[in-house]
Amino acid sequence: WSRTVSMSTDTPPRAKRKSAQAAQDAQLARALQEEWMRGGKRKLEKSFLAEALSTGGVNDHRLLEDAVSEDQIALQARMEIDKMKQQEEISGKFVPAELGPTHRRIWALLNRGAPFTSLVTHSLLFKVLSRILGEDFALGSFSANEIGPGCPQGPAHVDYPYSMLSSFPNDTMACQTIFCLDEWTEENGATRVALHSHKQKQHPDRDDFLSTVIEGEMGDLVIYHSLLHHRSGQNVTEMSRVGLLGQFLAKYVRPMEDQVRGVKESVKKTASKQLRQLLAMDCPYPILDPSARMASYD
Repeated sequence: WSRTVSMSTDTPPRAKRKSAQAAQDAQLARALQEEWMRGGKRKLEKSFLAEALSTGGVNDHRLLEDAVSEDQIALQARMEIDKMKQQEEISGKFVPAELGPTHRRIWALLNRGAPFTSLVTHSLLFKVLSRILGEDFALGSFSANEIGPGCPQGPAHVDYPYSMLSSFPNDTMACQTIFCLDEWTEENGATRVALHSHKQKQHPDRDDFLSTVIEGEMGDLVIYHSLLHHRSGQNVTEMSRVGLLGQFLAKYVRPMEDQVRGVKESVKKTASKQLRQLLAMDCPYPILDPSARMASYD
């Protein structure tokens, strides 16, 4: 994670406020970590929550181990993805993704309901992202990404909205998440990243070598800054690896997908408070009242 810190000299009152905020962040981090441990989870490597929530954190990505296996949601999601793949094959609607015939993307996952609506509203995900993007962050995209046997590595890139920009603001605009639905290894094409590259505030070259491999088990959750240079690796195994890719945005960033019109009414009617937030259902675009507009000309 990266948060820009002003280099100007603090006045004593401001320094006190920053110290108080840092203490509050540390206290919250400890509380969240204790809550996580009470759930019987494995010990967090490098104290994920304490680092992710620290005011001066400069972490690139963090792994929440075994984040969703308590209800076997990850396994349910993997089985549901397999069903959707079979439906595409039977209907003849399968269209290979950009890396070739062994690369597949599956969209509109929220229309399938649970388990995908449960994953995208995961409580730990909300607790972390609200500290980075603000409490009213929104969903930009949620899809499945399958890297099949023999699939080549992808080009190095940054994610939306940074992929559309030539200069980058200091405040974090977006974060990406990966729910691992298989074991992710270097051999089966796990995502590769260049550590600290988001701080360079520039686009990578497509052929840049990215040395760090994000490996994980089924049920692990990865969160990283959308400006981090990354690519999918080459799959040299005989098995596919699948992940659910989430794009989360600060409320002022236009979503990459039209979530409101793209999600079925049946899903929206039963949406939880968290899902309504992600779909920006309670934050509509302003609509002019025609009668009020005409009255202003009288």
